[in-house]
Amino acid sequence: METKLKSSTLILAIHGSTEDNRPALAGQRLADTIRKHGLFREVKAAFHKHAPLLHETIDQADGNPVVIIPMLMSSGFFAEKIFPKALQLDAVPIDRFPKVTGYKGKTVVYAHPIGLHSGMKSLVIESAKTVLEQHPFPFKTPLSKTSIALIGHGTSQHTKSRGSADALAEELSSDPDICQGSRTFFIEENPAIKEIYQWNTPTRNVVVVPFMLADGPHAIQDIPIALGQPEREIEERLEKGNATWRNPTERNGKRIWISQPVGLSPLLPDLIIDYVRKEIPKVLID
Repeated sequence: METKLKSSTLILAIHGSTEDNRPALAGQRLADTIRKHGLFREVKAAFHKHAPLLHETIDQADGNPVVIIPMLMSSGFFAEKIFPKALQLDAVPIDRFPKVTGYKGKTVVYAHPIGLHSGMKSLVIESAKTVLEQHPFPFKTPLSKTSIALIGHGTSQHTKSRGSADALAEELSSDPDICQGSRTFFIEENPAIKEIYQWNTPTRNVVVVPFMLADGPHAIQDIPIALGQPEREIEERLEKGNATWRNPTERNGKRIWISQPVGLSPLLPDLIIDYVRKEIPKVLID
């Protein structure tokens, strides 16, 4: 089956943003990194919000089969309805992953959203540890002495939108060797991000980890604003090319670090490759 993958096209299906080019850059960098492994005939990043668009990329794919990885952190509205419709797949909505279908003479495998992968736990831990190591003020703080606030997007349009984040936070909380508890907070659902300050944590140290693909507007603007950073100050920091949150910031009895989104973790390319190698061949054989 390794030979089969050698003839395949891997498409990273990404939401993207018309307001900020960071998600596009993150997607292209990720595709470039995976391409260097030489496992696939070609690797492409495609976007829902802007070019190269999802349906155009699948039309232009040279490989067969075409393996599509939704670069989303959960099942739900976009993974099951919006992306499949944009890709013009024959069964919309899709309620079971991976989904194998035909498309203009090609075999198309629509995989589960990457946020459902069991390896996402290691990405959250890596992102949290990295920001603590890079910003040890007032002294070096181990992750085991902090709590992790996992930030998802969330939406009222689909009940599955928060499932993967909630499950991951519960898993992190079950191991006191990792951290002093973990909870989820959301951009568009409750509990809202500002409620971090009301969270009764065993330690005042809280690492906020965006459960997102890239450092787009949600990660670098919405989260700091929800935590009390003045919007004007954020705009000034962005104009100067500075980080929009000073790590750590002490506010409302908490000492808060904001890490990079999990999608920027250097562990992500290997996680994607591991998933494709282990799971996609099984689907093609079946």
